[in-house]
Amino acid sequence: MRDPQSYDPPPDTVEIISTHGAFIFLAGPYAFKLKRSVRYSYLDYSTLEQRRRMCLKELERNQPSAPEIYRGIVAITKSELGKLSIGGSGTPVEWAIHMNRFDQDSLLSNVIEAGELTAELADSTAQAISRYQRGVKHDHSADSVRQFETVIGDLSVVFEDHVSKLKAENVRKFRDRATERLRDVVLCMRMRGKRGFVRLCHGDLHSENIVLINSQPVLFDSIEFNDAIATVDVLYDLAFLLMDLIKKGERRAANRILNRYLNDSRSSEDIYGLRALPLYLACRAGIRAMVAFQRADMSASGERAAATGIATDYFHTALDFLNPAAPQLIAIGGFSGTGKTTLAAALAPKLGSAPGALHLRSDIERKVMFDVPETERLQEEFYSESISAKVYDCLLQKTWIALRTGSTVIVDAVFSQQSERNAFEEVATRLKVPFKGFWLSSSEAKMISRVSVRRGDASDATPRIVEMQIERGTGPISWAPIDSSGNIVDTVGQLVSHLGT
Repeated sequence: MRDPQSYDPPPDTVEIISTHGAFIFLAGPYAFKLKRSVRYSYLDYSTLEQRRRMCLKELERNQPSAPEIYRGIVAITKSELGKLSIGGSGTPVEWAIHMNRFDQDSLLSNVIEAGELTAELADSTAQAISRYQRGVKHDHSADSVRQFETVIGDLSVVFEDHVSKLKAENVRKFRDRATERLRDVVLCMRMRGKRGFVRLCHGDLHSENIVLINSQPVLFDSIEFNDAIATVDVLYDLAFLLMDLIKKGERRAANRILNRYLNDSRSSEDIYGLRALPLYLACRAGIRAMVAFQRADMSASGERAAATGIATDYFHTALDFLNPAAPQLIAIGGFSGTGKTTLAAALAPKLGSAPGALHLRSDIERKVMFDVPETERLQEEFYSESISAKVYDCLLQKTWIALRTGSTVIVDAVFSQQSERNAFEEVATRLKVPFKGFWLSSSEAKMISRVSVRRGDASDATPRIVEMQIERGTGPISWAPIDSSGNIVDTVGQLVSHLGT
């Protein structure tokens, strides 16, 4: 496999990537992935037949979502004369997954490193994950609670083995906090299992397993070797990428992906699932810490310190996730064109537990209510007083659910009527969470200019709608006034100053 002449056409060189479970040979436009002959507690590639089966299974699990990458499997054969060939007619002595190569710069991890993770790419990544998860099978028999009891136990054992680096008090905090969080979310986990949110997911969904092909995110290299590891709550699957982004300093992108994902799911049950997100993030970071410790233990002395440092950093990240911030409710009102959505999206990553606040938007809820794409324009009759009241009721319901899970919520709507404003203040009062309302204002000309140039957005506002909103007025408003006519950075600064964060 190292010999360029073994390939058709022969490449100039053959590059080799080695992992704990495979060798990947990069030859010209193709890649060939061979399973190592290894056996671990969670993985068995120990026989030729088992490696063949796992190659087939990897193809089965990944080709539907990444047909641009996965071509098939091929035998490495040996002739009667002892000559080895790729796809020859002799006896198979090994099996390989045959793939198309891609530009390594297109890996999401490298896109992030280059500072090119845009809001649009975050949105398309969330949508790609939603599509992937909708296409995988449900498993109503999986016991998520037992699974996390095992994960917490395994992590605690590894951390105790490295107590000299982590300190006994911190290891105890991790075990106790994780166990307490698990007890708190048992009903949530079991409900989601019964309702079909536990599925055979990707299982290894981080930024190095997402690649841009034709500018679109493609998920690849899902776990094929152990269905039990990959059969998880869809939010736990997503949590790996969210944790990875946060560790890379991309909390804003993580927040946007989570909010886009929840918008696409159109399910209040996924909002309820946020109750388990701190535990999910902590376990994802904890598993990264465990793997890094294991790597450090097997490393040469010169490399051990760096691996231990990485492991210790992930451990403390896991501990931080288990100490979530208290929830609060933020309402942002104002006429169309005052910048409510732009400000809410900019503010959301700065508030609440990682990766930030849940952003609820009336424009989105209206489209969800009538099951139409976000950017499809609704006719005037869909903006009647009775329908608008139902939209606000949906926002109230989702706000209530999210606050009960411990999430901070930002609600973005016009809020022109006193009754609408009062209803959200009352929710905060009843749930005993802090509330802050902001009323955005700008000049009529500025608002009309903004809605006139808006494209590809859920809002159906027009210049005439802005004029009608101004004519109707709002009555007395007690919410904090914010001048939103300036740039986004200055306006977000005003909101943050009011919130004291």
